[in-house]
Amino acid sequence: MEKRRRTGSLPSQRKPRRNDNSGGSIYLLPFRLVWRLLVFILATFGRLASIIIGLVLIVVGVLITVLTGGIGGVCGGPIAVFGGLLVLRSIF
Repeated sequence: MEKRRRTGSLPSQRKPRRNDNSGGSIYLLPFRLVWRLLVFILATFGRLASIIIGLVLIVVGVLITVLTGGIGGVCGGPIAVFGGLLVLRSIF
């Protein structure tokens, strides 16, 4: 069996990699910056909203469990657990 030589294995034969992750020309820079700012704001607001919803679900679940006695624990417990998991998911 003969060995095949890989083409492009030497550094001088490889195509230079372009490390420019800018994604376009300088004219698109303001649009990219605005887009990144918008994505950051929406992601932060989404996390904050899910934390608030999770806390509300915890309170509602605990209130259902406490106010209705043992029967309410069947519904209130899972609601409180779901709220806690939502808060944990939002934080991490």
